[in-house]
Amino acid sequence: MFIKLSDTLGLGIFDQLQQKDITNTEEFKDYFQGLTFQPGEDDDGSIIGFDFSTSVMRMYYSIPGADSRTQFTANFAINTTSSPIPFFNQMSVVETNEYLTTITDSEVVLNSYETGNQSFVQSGIGYTTKIEFTNLKTLFDIQGQGTLLNAVLKIKPVTGSYSDELALRDNISVYIVDQNNDLSEQLVGTDNAAIQATLNLDGQEFNDIYYEIPLTTYIEGILTTERDADYAIILLPEDYSSTVDRFVLMGTEGSDQGVKLELTYAIYDEDE
Repeated sequence: MFIKLSDTLGLGIFDQLQQKDITNTEEFKDYFQGLTFQPGEDDDGSIIGFDFSTSVMRMYYSIPGADSRTQFTANFAINTTSSPIPFFNQMSVVETNEYLTTITDSEVVLNSYETGNQSFVQSGIGYTTKIEFTNLKTLFDIQGQGTLLNAVLKIKPVTGSYSDELALRDNISVYIVDQNNDLSEQLVGTDNAAIQATLNLDGQEFNDIYYEIPLTTYIEGILTTERDADYAIILLPEDYSSTVDRFVLMGTEGSDQGVKLELTYAIYDEDE
């Protein structure tokens, strides 16, 4: 992609270089302090990404010779070596979703029954879906001795919330957060491999699409410790801080079973 900059800007830089008013990097930075890309006042907004390794500001100029002019270019690369790095990105939003206007910081939690039986994931802005398991220890009320064999969480995206333009990701990362919603660690399984929410499309023909999360290790931890009092899991797309992926997931209310935790529990020594 090419963006034409002002000829006046180019001429100003060229004149400063020609007249030796700019002779080093510091003098160049004092004269030219950078560019910003912003949406217009009447635009809905825009998100533009640039590859730092290949992005440059290029100045075209020519030097006259005896019979013709010779064309030259000078590239001004993005500085990625200084500390602190002299550039930044900022994403902001004018929230139009009435359910989300009450979220003022990362510690605010909305239950899905307060948001139309929906939960939200929005990269860049910082909305995410938090999942807590508060009544798992009722398994201990089952008579007899038993053990957990398998645990799978299934979460459906809201029908109509996705399309070719708003595609569902094949995988979403799963993290553990504390009571203040601060990231603790990425959820891993017994093999120490990262656990992900994987999109299951086997029933797509019947509009039965859902994310599937293997949680056996995590649920075992809840059953054997007090972890459920302070910790929960959240869904975060990969590169969530630099992308704008967005998902709308179903909550726990209603008969459609939008969120379902399937447990396989074996009783092997039932009391008489």
